[in-house]
Amino acid sequence: MRIDQNLMAELLARAKRKGATGADIMAVEGGSASVQVRLSAVDKLSKAQEKRLGLRVYFGRRSAGASSTSSSSSRCSSGCRTPGSCEASSYR
Repeated sequence: MRIDQNLMAELLARAKRKGATGADIMAVEGGSASVQVRLSAVDKLSKAQEKRLGLRVYFGRRSAGASSTSSSSSRCSSGCRTPGSCEASSYR
């Protein structure tokens, strides 16, 4: 499970081409495991893996953000197709 560096570079470049004055990406990747013991015996085993990307785009003093658990290039790049759609996203 690896986050694609090329995808992150592509998202940043696309934001700049669409007129962003700045952009940043947050990438999180990790895993966890847990064991529950009951009456001196293993009762439950669980394992989880996580992969998330977050993109924040600035247009002057305004910003919009989006995040995804998908690492699909087509899904991650469909969020901000034009500056107007990025600006219509959530402001901070």
